[in-house]
Amino acid sequence: GPSVWRLAWYQCQCVQVAALQPLMYGAAKVVLVGDPQQLPATLFSARAREVLLERSLFERLQDAGLPVKLLSVQYRMHPEIREFPSSYFYGGRLTDGRSVLDTPPASFYAAPLGLLKPYVVFDVARGREGSHARSRRNVLEAEMAAALFWELRCELKEQLRRAAAGKDAPPEKVLVGIVTPYRAQRELIKE
Repeated sequence: GPSVWRLAWYQCQCVQVAALQPLMYGAAKVVLVGDPQQLPATLFSARAREVLLERSLFERLQDAGLPVKLLSVQYRMHPEIREFPSSYFYGGRLTDGRSVLDTPPASFYAAPLGLLKPYVVFDVARGREGSHARSRRNVLEAEMAAALFWELRCELKEQLRRAAAGKDAPPEKVLVGIVTPYRAQRELIKE
């Protein structure tokens, strides 16, 4: 009969026991897809960590010498954002797909203060994370996020003003998302 294939996706983010489940259904061949440089599986057991169960099956097989193919072309990040993970985690082997290279730069990248570039790291050194309503928040980080939003808003308003005066093309539509894992931080930013 035909051989049975199994494709297991995001294998570097699940524990080994979970990764073995697809094999229980008679797969003759398995393709594991994942990135060992991404976040590992989450384990709460200290004993499980001691015996390396937070290491994925993908990593275990890679460590045993099985062949691994790096998918080296990325299609989502601006090249300036890709630069750090490529050099730090992948030995400079990541490259940009045509769709990324052909995307024109956002108009606000040229803002005078230089705060709105594709990749900027802000050190909020005096910020302190604290508990609030059974969640976590950092007031100074929230203020920084809000200030950057307002900087972007002011820049786009200026570009609209210049476009209305016939000096420039109108700016592209911009959608803003601020990501935080904490409910209290989200509410603080909304304020």
